Amino acid sequence: MVIFVNASARSAAFTPAMRLHHKASISTAPQAGATVTHPSSPSRSKTIAGRSPNTTAPPAPVATAPVVGALSGGIRPMSLAPSLALGSEPNSALMTQSGGSGGGSGQPPVPSVALSGGSSDGHGHYYASVGGAAAINIWTPIDEKIRSVTYTVQGAVQTQAWGLSAGQSPRLPSPLTHPANPATQQLNSTVDQLTFFWDETTGNHHIDVQVYYAQGAAASVAFDVSVEKPDVSSLSMTYNPLKFGKFTGGNNQQLIGFSQTDPGVYFNASITTHRFEGEFAFIQTISMDLMQKYSSTPTITETSPTVLDWNGLNQNDPLAIMIQDRSFNLFANETQNLPFTRPPYASPSVSLINDTPMLAFSGYSNNLNYPTMFREDVTFTTRLVFRPEGGIWISLGYMIWTLHGERTYLNNGLDRTDPANWAGSETLTPGTGGAGTAQIVPELLPAWTGNSQTYLQAWNNKKPL
Repeated sequence: MVIFVNASARSAAFTPAMRLHHKASISTAPQAGATVTHPSSPSRSKTIAGRSPNTTAPPAPVATAPVVGALSGGIRPMSLAPSLALGSEPNSALMTQSGGSGGGSGQPPVPSVALSGGSSDGHGHYYASVGGAAAINIWTPIDEKIRSVTYTVQGAVQTQAWGLSAGQSPRLPSPLTHPANPATQQLNSTVDQLTFFWDETTGNHHIDVQVYYAQGAAASVAFDVSVEKPDVSSLSMTYNPLKFGKFTGGNNQQLIGFSQTDPGVYFNASITTHRFEGEFAFIQTISMDLMQKYSSTPTITETSPTVLDWNGLNQNDPLAIMIQDRSFNLFANETQNLPFTRPPYASPSVSLINDTPMLAFSGYSNNLNYPTMFREDVTFTTRLVFRPEGGIWISLGYMIWTLHGERTYLNNGLDRTDPANWAGSETLTPGTGGAGTAQIVPELLPAWTGNSQTYLQAWNNKKPL
């Protein structure tokens, strides 16, 4: 994002001093406050306020675990709640345990249990992707009512909700029991369904399903699923040094403060997919500690927790939370260097996914109350994220980098708009010419509440008129 504080009156909008590249495939932006749902079918259904979606999402799951809905106060929240018809999702495969009459008189029958949402090699081995959607469907093969179902799923996410104001990916409780209503059950129809997403852990995931009838517990049903992730062979950042001086901001304003040559920082990655295709992007969180002293009024400060780093633009774009509002789609069994395009489009610049932090300070022309000292300490965490078709975002790796800058006015009689009359230092860590140390480890998307624009606006409002 651009950390940019407008140097004009505090009511002015924050205008980034850079151009954004938009994802060309998104042609219809939802209205503010709309919820965009990505069902687990190859085509995406956008539910836009006041409009009907082009396709119809599957019906809501029956007796699923609680779903995190649209987040209150969000500028553009997004909720992802899977609802899978058996065999309908991409790369779908079914593993079933067929029911029967049970073990004898007075004994509970054997239910039918089906797991869907991944792929199979045809030899009893089942595969899925981190972040991939899955569903377990239960039905009874004879006229015997199910009373409850207990699911034990190793390594799963209940749902994922994310937006400009907040984001979270709560894990699926395990074990989890669903009561089943006998009055609504029909022979050979779905009695209960659990939908979920695989979490960030790879390797074998075990599922155990226990169905209870009036006579007691049926024999448990178990599945083992091998969960994979794309390989990240490199994740890097390249940057220009942080500098202090005059620069041109939004609306051609002449400012003084900390900036970088555009593009200040840009990000690259090399990725290989395996059985599953998916979407890749970069997302960034930020924490800020800002301070400014004045000649006649008290010092002002603004400190933020770790929040989503947002540039303040395109709030209705489903990819507004991503750097440059952009993502890249890879097929199964493909290797690419991000960023990339496919023919016939020309290859993009290596610096396409970039960020140019700037922070300008105002009030220099006020001879009665002018700034005498200012400081910024900002920490960025930039993540490479992946979402399989119909799934949720999973972080594949991250880099942490920091900015520090401070300046003190030297003499009341000197020109305050001359950078030479301010003493101090500025650093971007890691240092010039190097690259941030990448931690290539899968994680859930981090939770956040609020975004950087909220705190920058609060900072701007604290400045004396």
